Amino acid sequence: MPSPGDRHALVLGATGFVGRHLVLALGHAGVRVSTANRRRASFGRLARWPAEHGHDEAPADLRVDLTQPLLPAGKLDDVTEVYNCAGAYRFGMQADEARRANVDSVRSVVVFAARLPRLRRLVHVSGYRVGGQDPRPWSEERRRETYRALGAYEASKVEADAVYRFEAERLGVPWSVVNPASVIGDSVTGEAGQYLGLASTLRDLWRGGLPAVPGNARTFELGEPGAPTVVLPGLPVNADTWAPVVTALGEARAADLPGLGMSEGDRDDWPSWLAALVTKTGARHLVGHSIGAAAAVEAAAAHPDAVERLTLVAPFFLQARSASVPRLPARWYLGRVSARALAERLPRAEVTVIPDAGHHPRLTHPEEVAHAVAGDAPPRVREPFSPSGRSARSRG
Repeated sequence: MPSPGDRHALVLGATGFVGRHLVLALGHAGVRVSTANRRRASFGRLARWPAEHGHDEAPADLRVDLTQPLLPAGKLDDVTEVYNCAGAYRFGMQADEARRANVDSVRSVVVFAARLPRLRRLVHVSGYRVGGQDPRPWSEERRRETYRALGAYEASKVEADAVYRFEAERLGVPWSVVNPASVIGDSVTGEAGQYLGLASTLRDLWRGGLPAVPGNARTFELGEPGAPTVVLPGLPVNADTWAPVVTALGEARAADLPGLGMSEGDRDDWPSWLAALVTKTGARHLVGHSIGAAAAVEAAAAHPDAVERLTLVAPFFLQARSASVPRLPARWYLGRVSARALAERLPRAEVTVIPDAGHHPRLTHPEEVAHAVAGDAPPRVREPFSPSGRSARSRG
C-alpha cells in the first residue's frame, strides 16, 4: 500500500457536495490532490472551501479534456487514483441531454483513466438502486424501455453504471464503484449545500420568500386561494413540489390530503375533507397524482354535480398491483369495470403521454404537465381514449 505522500489523486466533479468533501478528506490524509475544473471561477470557489474547513493546502487546478487522446505533458504522469464524482442533474432533463452528461462522460472517464501510466484505481460515484445489473452493452430496445419507465435522469444513471463496469473490464482498468443512498449533508457537522423538499420551504420562509401559506390549521395549501383547479399530490412528496405546475396554470392550487405531506389528519378524514373541498371552497377541476388520483375519483363520484373536470396523473390504480397498496373503492371499481362501461362513463376521456417522464412528471416535465392539465398539450403527446384499454388519464 503506497504511503499518502506517494499518492496523487485526480478528482472529477470536485465542486459538487460529494466532490469537495472528498477533496477535503484526501487532503487531511496527506494525499496530493488535483481537480479538473471547467472554469477558473469554479476552482476559485473550490480552493477557498478547504481552508474554511481546516485545511490550508488548496488542490491543484487542471484543465483536462477527456476527449483528447494525449495527456497534458507532465501534469498527470504520476496520478495514482482517479475519483469520478461528476454528473448532471436537473428537473426536466431530456434523454439525449442526460445521456451526454451522465453516460458519455463516464465512458470518456474510463478511456482517459486507461491512459494514465501509474494508475492504481479508478473510483466512480454512481447512483442508488443501479447496482447488480448485467454490464453488457444495452440494446436500443432496452434503452428505450428503461428511459420510458424511469425517466431521463434515473435511466441515465442506470446505464452509466453498466457502461462504467463494462468499459473498465474491457480496458483492464482497476476499478471500484460506490452506490450511495441519498446524500443530504455532512453526518458530523450537519452542513448541507443543497435544499430539497422541506429544507427549501424552511429556507424560503426564513427569507420571507415563501410563495404560499397553509390553507388552515390542518391543511397545507399553496397557490391561489379558492382557485377552481386543485391538485391532490400523491406519495411521497408534498404539495410544494407542484409549485411550478400551479404557477404555470395560473388559477390553480395544490393541497396535501389529510395525513399526507404537511397536512394533519389521516385516511379516515378523506371523505369529509373532500366533500368540503368541492362543495365549500370552489374546487371544480380535481387533478389527482398517484394515490391522490384515487381521492379525486372518489370525490367526483360522491359529488358529480360539483366536480366538472377530472385529471389523473400517473394514477396508481392503473399500475401493477401491489399487496401493500390499500384497497380503496376507486381501485376496486376500476379493477372490475369493463372497458366499454368505463368509456361510456367517461365519454370525453383523453390520454396525454409525456415522453421520458416517470412516475413524478411534475418534477421532470412541469411545463408539459401544466399544458396537459390545462387541456392544451401539444398534439404530439395527446391521444384519444381507446375503449379497448384502461390507460385514460384525463377527462375534460
